Amino acid sequence: MLANILGGARRRLTYANVMSTLAVFLVIAGGTALATTSGSSVLLATASKSVSVPAGGEATVNVSCPPNAKILAGGAHFDNYSGTISASTMNFNRDPITWKASGANHGSSAQYLHVLAICQSVG
Repeated sequence: MLANILGGARRRLTYANVMSTLAVFLVIAGGTALATTSGSSVLLATASKSVSVPAGGEATVNVSCPPNAKILAGGAHFDNYSGTISASTMNFNRDPITWKASGANHGSSAQYLHVLAICQSVG
């Protein structure tokens, strides 16, 4: 029984899942440390968007932070493991408020591509 549980967890333990969890933890811990040391409050917000990707299809999704905010981190994932994320990134120099993710659905039915940006107020 334990082998079945560990085997199932191992299949879901992908590099993308580990890195996105680590990024969220670091953002929250770093934001807390910054708020504690600077004596002022740090406001964090999230922006997200989901689009349906047909079987065999591809999609690119852009998520922007609210006004007066900048992106700290972001990520993307599909509903199940038949989709792959080909890019999940931002360009600090060109557009510091938008997270962009692209992916392909290799499954036999439509599934959602979910994109998330973690934003910090700057004003």
